[in-house]
Amino acid sequence: MHPQFREFHSAQVASAELPIAPGTMPAAATTVLRRAFSFVWLERPRRVLLALTTVWVLHLFDLCFTMRESQELHFVELNPIAAKLLAGPEHWIISYKFALVTLGSAILLLLRRHSITELASWFLAAVSVYVAARWYVYFQCLIDDRYSPFVAIGGP
Repeated sequence: MHPQFREFHSAQVASAELPIAPGTMPAAATTVLRRAFSFVWLERPRRVLLALTTVWVLHLFDLCFTMRESQELHFVELNPIAAKLLAGPEHWIISYKFALVTLGSAILLLLRRHSITELASWFLAAVSVYVAARWYVYFQCLIDDRYSPFVAIGGP
């Protein structure tokens, strides 16, 4: 953190109002509460790391679901590269998916102090949530044994 920002931010934290009446708790506890309510701990690099952690967890689930469902006859992989790799040994698709997520994460981690990187990280997290929602709808349709336009593009 830049020293001038730290001084400015410290002055802001010192002047922050607490939801507790002054004088009712020790000074150390007051300082801890001021820091907790100032969200200093959630700076941009940490928010980028949080978004990328979300991406990694959701992509791990995506990989597991893809691997499991690729064994079924009704499953169609929409990604043409992944569809070709699913025809080969398992380690091809695992390497492909991990390489893509690792490369993207490395780039975003290197540039994590920029605001556009934070936006990109949260966009990736949103796309990952969308993919997870697609998997949920897919499995729900399998359980209910019905057609869903979100799962099958071609129709019943």
